[in-house]
Amino acid sequence: MTKHSKIFFEAYKLNNLYSGLGQFCFHLLDAFHQMHEHDIRVGINKPTQWLNSWTFATTVLKPQHRYWGVPLQHQKVFHATHQDTVFFPRKKSVPVVLTVHDLNFLYKYSPFRSKLKLHHLQRKINRADCITAVSEFTASQLRAHVNLKSKPVHVIYNGNALQQKTNTAKVHINTQAPFLLFMGTLTERKQVHLLIDMMQYIPDLALCLAGTAHSTYATLLAKQIVQLKLQSRVFILGEVSESQRLWLYQNCEALVFPSVAEGFGLPVIEAMSIGKPVFISNVASLPEIAGSHAYVWNTLKSPEMAELVNASLQTMHMPLNIQQRIAHAAQFSWNAAALKYLSIYQNYM
Repeated sequence: MTKHSKIFFEAYKLNNLYSGLGQFCFHLLDAFHQMHEHDIRVGINKPTQWLNSWTFATTVLKPQHRYWGVPLQHQKVFHATHQDTVFFPRKKSVPVVLTVHDLNFLYKYSPFRSKLKLHHLQRKINRADCITAVSEFTASQLRAHVNLKSKPVHVIYNGNALQQKTNTAKVHINTQAPFLLFMGTLTERKQVHLLIDMMQYIPDLALCLAGTAHSTYATLLAKQIVQLKLQSRVFILGEVSESQRLWLYQNCEALVFPSVAEGFGLPVIEAMSIGKPVFISNVASLPEIAGSHAYVWNTLKSPEMAELVNASLQTMHMPLNIQQRIAHAAQFSWNAAALKYLSIYQNYM
């Protein structure tokens, strides 16, 4: 390791690997480590087990750093890894690379609260020297809603680490029926309630919902399953481990992902990486990320959604389709992303 690392990588979310931001920090840092790029100091919330296998220097980010800034130790560039970060370097002269994952709050919040969030984002854009976005869709939203002040915006796609996993752990599901899979946090913008309603029209399949399920919306979904008498075919699994995640992808019939607000949409690439069919909405980043290799719901109405699934059952597992999906997903690599970020860091050192 060099005596003084030149890059400060803010990874406050690293301790929550069930979150998308935690995954982003983990996989990007792991790619840096695999590339023997150790000229990095990592800002963390608290020590994690992953840091024991890496060789990065660390700084514990403290509450006072939110207000007074992070004191750097000879670092020449600061990577703020998400748009909601509250950590920036104390010295105003230190260049900042800001990564924006999405503007999903425009869908989630009221106009007043969205305007407030945009105001906070604008302040971070003002502080940044360079912005990266995880999709062209996110970049286009930035151009439409904030003043970039002629600052460069680089699109760097997230990678897919699922293909590197080899161990699986079976998930016990109380059915023998083939199942469709939804992977992701159970939130309203994911439109999971439409999937449950859709299952009324697909009697021969089950549906598994894997992901964080601690919200009021998740409670409503559980009630919906009971009201529609689908308890024997629709299952809320909650959070799953990485090995369980892989097992679910390998054993599902298809991924169903009708989200209407995504900055990237990692489950789409994860499922495709092992050849699985994917059904998506035609909005946000999903058509961009899936390319021409997904089945697209042009209208999000349960009967029409079911019609497309039923019509595709006989052809979606054809060998040529599987090969094309795998080839498409292979383009999304954390090593490739890491190289692009390192190139940007170098421009400011």
